[in-house]
Amino acid sequence: MNIDVIELANEIEKLQMKAAMELCNSWMIERLMLTNSIALYLLGKGDKEEAMAWMEGLLDWTDEDFLSEVEENASDLNSWFSNRTKDEISYHSALEIIHSETPSVEKIKKLLEEAAKKLAEYENMEPVAWMCQLRGSIFYTDSASTADRWSNNKDANIVPLYRHPNK
Repeated sequence: MNIDVIELANEIEKLQMKAAMELCNSWMIERLMLTNSIALYLLGKGDKEEAMAWMEGLLDWTDEDFLSEVEENASDLNSWFSNRTKDEISYHSALEIIHSETPSVEKIKKLLEEAAKKLAEYENMEPVAWMCQLRGSIFYTDSASTADRWSNNKDANIVPLYRHPNK
C-alpha cells in the first residue's frame, strides 16, 4: 500500500479541524440550551422583559440577523424554519462524508483493524516448540521443561514457535 505522507497529514489536519469545530459547536448548543431554559423559567415567572433580554443576548454573537429574517417570514415561520434546516444531515451521513474525504486515513484504519484481527488469532496460542540459539548452535525442542532449562542460561536466545493459525 502506498500512502502519500503529505496527503495523510492533510487529512489528519482536516479531521482535527472538524473535531475542533464539533467541540465548539457542542458548547454553542450548551449555551443555547441554558439560555432557553433560563428564558422559559423567567417566562413562567411572568418576567417577559428579562426573558427577552436573555434570548436577545443569544443573537449578539451570531453573524446573521435572524430577527430580521423571522420578521420577514412571520407569515409562515414553519416553512422558513424548514427551509433553513433542510440541509441538516444525520450523524451517519456526516461520518460517510468524513470517510470519503479521508481515504488515506481509512486505508490505515483498515490495516490496523486487520492487524488487530491477526493478533487476536495468535493471542491465545500456546507454543508448539522452542528454538534456542546458544554459542553459535541452534537447538529445537517441543518440551516446555527443556525450554525452561535453556532460559536459565543468560546467553541463550529462546524463541517460542507457533503453528500458523490457518493450519
